[in-house]
Amino acid sequence: VQVEVQSVEVMVAPLYQSAKVREEWVQG
Repeated sequence: VQVEVQSVEVMVAPLYQSAKVREEWVQG
């Protein structure tokens, strides 16, 4: 289970970062 969670985090991390940057740009 731990390995699956890690893989999910690796897949979601870039999406989360891009979403955060996008929010900052919109608020800008």
